[in-house]
Amino acid sequence: EFRRVLFRSFGSLYGCVNELVTRWYKDYKGYKGVNRAATAEECASLLVKEGYCTDPNYATKLIQLLRANA
Repeated sequence: EFRRVLFRSFGSLYGCVNELVTRWYKDYKGYKGVNRAATAEECASLLVKEGYCTDPNYATKLIQLLRANA
């Protein structure tokens, strides 16, 4: 099944960073900031739960990268 995914495009670095901070690190418009995570693994899982990524295996892959580079 093909699923079309829309990605955000930002006009400036400030716009990108502002989106990151307001949407993912703070509680914002129904989103719960991922900075509430107690561990890096929990944060990776929250990024999936909160809709940050399109890959359902994102958390697993991110955790593998974190462990390989710790």
